[in-house]
Amino acid sequence: MKRPARRVLASALFASPLLAVLPLSAHAAVDLQISEIWMGNEPGDNLSEDWFEIVNLGDTAWVAGVDAPLFYDDDSQDAGAADRITGLVDIQPGEAVIVLVTDDPSAVDAFGDLWSPVYNLDGVEIGLTDGSGLGQGGDGVTLFLGGPDAVSIVDFEEYPEADAFGGQSWNVFKAGFSEPGDLPDEAVATAAVNDAAQPAVGSPGNGGPAEIVGNLPEITLLGDNPLVVSLGTPFADPGASAFDAEDGDLSGAIVVAGDVVDTATLGEYSVTYDVTDTDSNAAATVTRTVVVTYAELIPAVAPPATTGLFRHVATLGGLPGAEIPAYDSISQQVYVTSGDGLQVVDFSDPLNPVPGMLIDPASAPFNLSSAAVTSVDSCGGLVAFSVPADPQTDPGSVILVDSAGTLVDLFTVGALPDMLTFTADCGTILTANEGEPDDGIDPEGSISIIDVASGVVETAGFGAFNGQEALLRAAGVRLFPEVLVANDLEPEYIALSKNRRYAYVTLQEANSLAVVDIRSATVTEILPLGLKDHSLPGNALDASDRDSVINIRNWPLYGMYMPDAIAGYRVGGKQYFITANEGDARNADERVSSLPLDPVAFPDAAALQGDFDMGRIQVSAIDGDPDMDGDYDALQSYGARSFSIWDEEGTLVYDSGSDIEAIVATYSDAYDDGRSDNKGPEPEGVEIGRVGKRSFAFIGLERTDQVLVFDVSEPSAPVFMQLLENAGDEAPEGLHFIARRDSPNRCPTLLVTNEDSNTLTVYQYGACRLFN
Repeated sequence: MKRPARRVLASALFASPLLAVLPLSAHAAVDLQISEIWMGNEPGDNLSEDWFEIVNLGDTAWVAGVDAPLFYDDDSQDAGAADRITGLVDIQPGEAVIVLVTDDPSAVDAFGDLWSPVYNLDGVEIGLTDGSGLGQGGDGVTLFLGGPDAVSIVDFEEYPEADAFGGQSWNVFKAGFSEPGDLPDEAVATAAVNDAAQPAVGSPGNGGPAEIVGNLPEITLLGDNPLVVSLGTPFADPGASAFDAEDGDLSGAIVVAGDVVDTATLGEYSVTYDVTDTDSNAAATVTRTVVVTYAELIPAVAPPATTGLFRHVATLGGLPGAEIPAYDSISQQVYVTSGDGLQVVDFSDPLNPVPGMLIDPASAPFNLSSAAVTSVDSCGGLVAFSVPADPQTDPGSVILVDSAGTLVDLFTVGALPDMLTFTADCGTILTANEGEPDDGIDPEGSISIIDVASGVVETAGFGAFNGQEALLRAAGVRLFPEVLVANDLEPEYIALSKNRRYAYVTLQEANSLAVVDIRSATVTEILPLGLKDHSLPGNALDASDRDSVINIRNWPLYGMYMPDAIAGYRVGGKQYFITANEGDARNADERVSSLPLDPVAFPDAAALQGDFDMGRIQVSAIDGDPDMDGDYDALQSYGARSFSIWDEEGTLVYDSGSDIEAIVATYSDAYDDGRSDNKGPEPEGVEIGRVGKRSFAFIGLERTDQVLVFDVSEPSAPVFMQLLENAGDEAPEGLHFIARRDSPNRCPTLLVTNEDSNTLTVYQYGACRLFN
C-alpha cells in the first residue's frame, strides 16, 4: 500500500515520574506511525472493539522480544498509565498491523468475522491492549516504545469529534474520516450493520479490498418474510426472483429447498432459495421463515363510547425523569418524581406547563443519602415526597415542604417507601414501605402513619401475622417459602376509605390487600384476592410471543391479580376500590414449557407446552403443586391483564376480563405480541376522576403506552369510553386527576407521567372551552 511521507509529530516528548524518557533518535531505524483509528459505531451498538493501525515506515523491522515493547495510551499521553501491546510478532518495513483496544482474545475472531469478507486480512497481525477506549467526542492514540525503565513517544495522532461519522475510521494520512473507495487506502464498508443500520467503514491492514471474481447473482424474496400461514390453510410459496449482471433474469433457475411446510402442524419452517450463474458464481442463500400458527382470534369488544371525552392539550418533555405526578391547587404547581429529585412545574396555564426548580433531597437542607424520589402528594399548600435510603434496606424518609420548596419537616419511615398519600384533611400522611430485599438483607414491609402536626410517626407492620403462614396460605394469601410474613409482604400502593378510618394497601406479590386501621396504626386484615380462571368465557388471553399472531383465547391457566395501583371511590354510599392488575414475579417465574405437568390435570401437556400454545407464558414456580409430588396440578400466571372493582370486604364486583387486550388489538396499532408471554399490555396505574355525576377510571398500560378510560359510575357494569395515546409518550407510570374546581382553567384534567420518555402529558375534558 503506497503511503505519503511521514508527517512531523505535533506532540512533544515529556517526562514521567515513573519512566525516564529516551530521545526519539534511539529508535530512528524503526519508524512506526499510527495510520488509522477506528473508534466504533455510534449511535447504536459497536460491531467490534475499537482499534488502531500501526505502519512501519522505516527500513528496519520491529521484532517482539528483541526490540523494546510497545505501549498504548489515549490522548492523555500518560506513560505511567500506558498499557502494553501484546500479540504482535514483528512489524516489517512497509507492513501495517492492527491493535484491538481490549484484552479479550475472542475479539480477534470477531474483528476477522466483521472485516475479512470485504477486506483482505491475509497475514495481517492483530495485537491487543487493555487500555482506555476511543471516544466519539474526539480522542487520540499515543504509541510508546520502551520499558520497563525507559519509554518514549514514537507517535501521537488525534481525531476530532466523530458523532456524525458513526462507524467510519479516521484516516491519518487523509486527515479525514474514511469513505468507501477512498484512495490510497480504498476504504470499504462492511456488509454487517449495527442496530442503527450503520456499517463499519475503514481499511485495516494493507491487503486492500477482498477480491470477488465475477458478479454474484442476487436473490430477492417475493412476499412476506416471515410468512404467517394459518393452521390448516394451504401453503402457497410466493417465490423469489434472481438477477445477474451478466446473465440477466435467473428467476427460473432458482432452486428451492429446506423444510417441507406442514400446515397441519404448528411451528416454524425454513425455506431456502439458491441460484448459480453461468460462471458458476453462487448467490448468497436466502431463507424465508414460514410460521404455521393459529388463525387470528380477537374477542369482540364494544367500541369506545366517544373519541372526544378527553383531549390532549400539552406535553412537557426533557424532564430528568417522570414517574409520579401530583398537583397543588393553591400554588398551581405540578410535582413530578424522578431518580434525580422532585421536578416542580408551573401549571398556571395547563396548555403551556413550564418546568421550574428541581428539589434535590441529597443536597442541603435535606442532606439525605439519595436523590431518588419515589412518590409525591400535596394537600393544603404542603407537598410530601418519599425518598428511599442508600442502601434501600435502611429506613427511608418523607420530606415535607411548602410550595416554595422550603423545608417544613422531615420524617423517618420504613425501608423503601414506594408510595405516599395525604388524608383528605391534610393532617396525616401514609407511606407504603415496600421493604424489598437487597444484598442479603430483607427488611420488613410496613405502612408508616405520620401525624403532620405533632411529627409523630407510627408503624403498622405485619409482625403479628408471623407464625400464621399456614393459615394465610390456606386462605389464599400467596407467600414465599421459608420467609416470615413480616419480611415477605411488600406494601405497594394505598387507597383510603371515604371516612379516613381505613387504608387499603396492595400487597402485590402476595396477591392480597391489607386493611389498616389508621387510628390505631394496626393491620387488621389481609384479604386474599383469589385467582382468575382463564379457561372461562370472557377471560381469554394471548399466551405466546412466538406465534406471530394475535391469539386471545382460553387456556387451562389461572391468573393472580397481583395489583400495583389502587384507587377508591363511593357509589350510593358504598365504598369500592379499583385495582390495576399488573403482576410481579419477584424472581420466581418459569415458562410452562420447562415445568413437569401432572398428566391427570394436563392430559394434553405435550401440545400445551409448545411455543405456539402456552409453553412460553411465564408462571409461578412456587404455586400450583399442592400435593407436593413434584409436578404441577395448576398453573398460575402473573397479573390478570385487567382492572378489577372490589368492595370493602375484598369481594370481586367486576373484572374487565380479556377486554384490555381486545381493545388494544381492535382499536389501536400498539398491540405488542412480544409481551404476550409476560403480562401483556401490563395495566399498572389507575386513577379515578369525577366529572359532573359520572365517575371515570383511567387505566395506564405500561407496555402499549396508552391510557384507557372507563365510565365506572355503575361498579358492576363499567363502560369503555376512550383510548388515549400521544405520539412520543412511552410507559405511562403515574396518573393524577384534577377536578374542575381545582383546575387553573376550570377544566377537569388528567396528568400522565411517562417514565421511559420522561414526559408529562396533559389531557382535559373535551366539553370544556379551553382558554389561557
